[in-house]
Amino acid sequence: MGKWSGRVAGGEHPSGGGEDSGGDGGEADQETSTTATDAGAKACGANWLDHAGVGRHGIAGGETFGGRSGPDILLVDSTGELRDLYPACELVFIGKTVTGTGGQNFLEAARHGRAIVAGPHMENFMTLRREFEEAQAIRVAGSATELEGEVDRLLENQEERSCLGRRALECFQGHLGAGKRCAEILAQKISQAERVTRQT
Repeated sequence: MGKWSGRVAGGEHPSGGGEDSGGDGGEADQETSTTATDAGAKACGANWLDHAGVGRHGIAGGETFGGRSGPDILLVDSTGELRDLYPACELVFIGKTVTGTGGQNFLEAARHGRAIVAGPHMENFMTLRREFEEAQAIRVAGSATELEGEVDRLLENQEERSCLGRRALECFQGHLGAGKRCAEILAQKISQAERVTRQT
């Protein structure tokens, strides 16, 4: 894992708890997080970013880890925190996709234009997976060994990483405006129902 330190966001949480790598919330068993360093791990609760020397402003601005000398690995187990980390990473691994637990929603990573890698198990998001695969906007590895090779290859190739992230962002942007479209359809249906009511 050391060779990926500070460059990869994501995680595999077979138990189903913890932050999800797609940024849609997940179901955290507890509002805690851990900063893992060579000296060991120390729980730092809700202020884990500050504790680690990683300012939220810096992360939100897409800067690399700033402040004090940052940790090698951040283990995040609190809801809604990964969205602040995506701009600071180069590649995102989607959790719950190596084990058969259905995968995670990865649109939050796509919104930030990150290169996305996942394992074979994305049963809960197959429509989304197919769309991104057809657009070559996600890499799906068939095994843990393939996943390691794919991550290594992408980290060594900035141009390929950038292209993958750009295509992911384009796919995400294609989903924008869904709320407005739903509201327009509802307004049409209500209008039609009112006309029918007046005619009867």
